[in-house]
Amino acid sequence: MIALESANQTTEKHESQRRSREPVIECCVITQAVMIRLRSSPYRVLRILTCEFRWGHLIIYGTVPTYYMKQVAQETVRPVPGVEKITNRVSVQSTTDFG
Repeated sequence: MIALESANQTTEKHESQRRSREPVIECCVITQAVMIRLRSSPYRVLRILTCEFRWGHLIIYGTVPTYYMKQVAQETVRPVPGVEKITNRVSVQSTTDFG
C-alpha cells in the first residue's frame, strides 16, 4: 500500500511539472498571436501596443489618441484563441496633449 501511494505521489509530481511547463509554451504562442494581430492592424497606433498574457488573461498596454482606438485594440485581440479575459490598460492621450 505504501509503495502504491509513493508511486501515485511520484506520478502526480511529474504530471504537475509537465502541466506547469505547458502553460509557458501556450502563453508564448498566444502572446505571439496577439502581437501579430496588433502588428498587422491597418491602424498604425495599434502596432506599437504591448501585452502580457497569463492563464487566459491578456493585459494590453500603450497609448492611443482616441477612446475609439482603445476599443479597436481590444476588439482586435479578442478573437485570439486562449484569450478568456482582457484588461485594457491602454491610455488615451489626444494629439493636442502632446503639444
